[in-house]
Amino acid sequence: MGDFSFVHVSLVFGGIALFLYGVRQASAGLKGLAGGRLKIVLGIIAGRRLRAMAAGVAVTFMLQSTVAAAIMLVGLCNVGLLNLHQAAGIVLGSYGLFAALIITGLVWFTSARRLGRLR
Repeated sequence: MGDFSFVHVSLVFGGIALFLYGVRQASAGLKGLAGGRLKIVLGIIAGRRLRAMAAGVAVTFMLQSTVAAAIMLVGLCNVGLLNLHQAAGIVLGSYGLFAALIITGLVWFTSARRLGRLR
């Protein structure tokens, strides 16, 4: 189990390279898609800290993944649609305890209801 061969190391580096290529391609796609209106809308949504945190909770709730939300934010910052201050508020909402508790609670409630433990 402790044997790491060249194949394992190359698979890890290949996966990282593929991930970075995907982020670059997503950023390029966002550059083509982004217009002045999208920057204005994102500025309004993420302009204040509480709204940005609420947006982070909403994005995490819709995507069901904090990592996907973070990758999306990297792309938006890379294109210039969000600045670091705005992205920080969204990340705090996405990775915050509040978002984790809501998502965990909803998953638990749905599972318990399907198993017939809640009526």
